Amino acid sequence: MNKIEKTIFEDALFNQYKNRDFTYMTNYINNCIENNGFALTPDDIKTQLLGKSRKNTFEEFIDAVLNNSSDIKDQAHNNANLLYNKEGRLLPLRRVPIKIRATVAEKAWLYFVLADPKTDLFLEQTTKDKLKEALSDNIDFPLKNEYIDIKTLSKNDNSDFKGDFAANFKIIAEAISQKSYLTATNTSFSGKVYADQKIVPYKIEYSPLFNSFSLSCYPVESGRPVKMNLKNLSHVKMGEKIKNYDEVIAEFQKNCLT
Repeated sequence: MNKIEKTIFEDALFNQYKNRDFTYMTNYINNCIENNGFALTPDDIKTQLLGKSRKNTFEEFIDAVLNNSSDIKDQAHNNANLLYNKEGRLLPLRRVPIKIRATVAEKAWLYFVLADPKTDLFLEQTTKDKLKEALSDNIDFPLKNEYIDIKTLSKNDNSDFKGDFAANFKIIAEAISQKSYLTATNTSFSGKVYADQKIVPYKIEYSPLFNSFSLSCYPVESGRPVKMNLKNLSHVKMGEKIKNYDEVIAEFQKNCLT
């Protein structure tokens, strides 16, 4: 095999668009790095790659993955050297996870989503700018709003998810992540004020019908699960760690079902 043929072969072997087994080998290697118990025998891997319904087998690919090219005269250099045999099982030669690469459709979707102002709640502006810059030259068919018809989406375009709302959102998300208490003042739509409530935060929910976020939580004083619209919250602060978090959440979930 000359240099040009070898380059074409390697390109086909490791290109996610040209080789249908790219995803299989990526997952296999990553799984084995996490747990050697996922390792298969050479025969098992060959069976997986061939598949029962395949009419045209990629024998060169299988030989390269299983390092069987060395059994063929003058073909040892074609071995992929991805795996090595340990007690009859094939394990990754390099203990480095393979990064999962986004497809063209996934890149287009991400670029589309980044245009939504609600992503400011989850990503810093510098992160968004870096993503947009990285994606700008890799999207041949960008998505546009007119391409997508979300029938249940609220027609209320006046929602402001910036300023204090964004700051409160990030504090609440951090408290949920850290399994910590929150203190917040909740002003209901009727005008009643619940000042400086101590709250066990459970999860943030989004309603596309009303274009609004709410906090599913457990106020300590009331002792019952409630939902609070994030627009009605003020003076939001993260408190101390919840020592018996799992027990409190289990009780919360139980009350939600009754």
